[in-house]
Amino acid sequence: MYVANDLRKKNIIEYLLYMWQIEDLIRACNFDINEIKIKILSRYNCNSDQYKEIQNWYEGISELMISEKIQNTGHLSFLNNIVSELNYIHLRLINNPNEVSYAYNYKEAKPIINELRNKMSDNDKNDIEVCLNGLYGYLVLRLQKKDVTEATKQAMVIFNKFLSQLAYFFHQIEEGKKKI
Repeated sequence: MYVANDLRKKNIIEYLLYMWQIEDLIRACNFDINEIKIKILSRYNCNSDQYKEIQNWYEGISELMISEKIQNTGHLSFLNNIVSELNYIHLRLINNPNEVSYAYNYKEAKPIINELRNKMSDNDKNDIEVCLNGLYGYLVLRLQKKDVTEATKQAMVIFNKFLSQLAYFFHQIEEGKKKI
């Protein structure tokens, strides 16, 4: 919860990836709060008030996932809304002649986005969703200590560069420092 709040303020891309991981952790615990306590909450070093707050947060996320019927797959609607907002900003930025650097980073990422989209079973995702799915898959492979090709590592560097710039613009817009 504390990590999520901090990431939400600092880097919207890292926040989304973190929340997707939380969703998967909750699924791995079968939405059972006792299992969540043992496998996740037991690792927190905090006082009892903080522990209760974190437990309530996990319970709330679990309940939301159940109510939105995403126990097996998918993401919470508020996270999907953020992805949609990022895509809206992205579309505005690539059509803005003053954002040459952003357009360049997107142009560099676009062939990799298309290649990854073609490999996906659900290939109607927008470019931002494809990049996020690519980064999340890469993070999962690294957590599982699986081998990753150099081409994949390079692709993730390009995605990260592109999405970092988008995250920067997102926060600038959110803080009222930039208009698109």
